[in-house]
Amino acid sequence: MSDIEIEFSPTEEFGFWLDEMEDKSVALTKKPSTRVEACQLLASTQSLKENILRKEIPKELLEIDEDDTKLFDLVDRYNALREAVEDQLSKAETLSSCWNKLNSNMSELSRALSAGGANKLTVEKLETSLNELKEMFKERATIMENLTPGGEC
Repeated sequence: MSDIEIEFSPTEEFGFWLDEMEDKSVALTKKPSTRVEACQLLASTQSLKENILRKEIPKELLEIDEDDTKLFDLVDRYNALREAVEDQLSKAETLSSCWNKLNSNMSELSRALSAGGANKLTVEKLETSLNELKEMFKERATIMENLTPGGEC
């Protein structure tokens, strides 16, 4: 039994790579339900973006014949993928930042509520803190609602 090695053109290899990156991009559209998942989403999206930016585009794609729709399709898909991942990264950064701030404020409020004596929480401070938390929850919900739905890449 012999191993048959199939050779692909740089354009075909780029197409296979692009399929793989699009699949990874779609996998990143699952909305996180915890702060840890939001941070993992951010790290995975950053990694995907770096992978996309490191990829060399075959020179055939840089010298496209106007009649070659297959090559135009690859270029369009690549550009759409780059834009989608950039957008998703921006949203993941904002979501992680919001979730971290929310976590920090919740911890601060919990410490203030459990403190006694001179460090007691005033009603005004409590109302202010609760309003800030309410706004952060709204912001987080809005960000999560606007995460790229699956299949848009």
